[in-house]
Amino acid sequence: MSENDNKFPWLIPALTVSDVDAALALYQKAFDFTPGNCIEDDSGKTGYADMVYQGQVLIMLMRQGAWDGTAHPPRRQRYRNCGGLVRLLRRRGRTLSTGD
Repeated sequence: MSENDNKFPWLIPALTVSDVDAALALYQKAFDFTPGNCIEDDSGKTGYADMVYQGQVLIMLMRQGAWDGTAHPPRRQRYRNCGGLVRLLRRRGRTLSTGD
């Protein structure tokens, strides 16, 4: 392993999302995570990506349906209250628009 390789902790959440690129942008903006490995699926869209913070992979993202996967992201209406994220962004002098 070279010193530039990201390290993987023993447990990493793997999230299924409908749009990996949008999720990457959200986590980058909200938490200053950076994209790690990004892999396109057969359709040419980003099918997999991991997010890195201080050299460690923290989250793996997989696009719904990528590589014939059957996992689906949770329904949006279950997660309407994101006040904690909004407060965190405000403390950092940022905002989250509805387009993010």
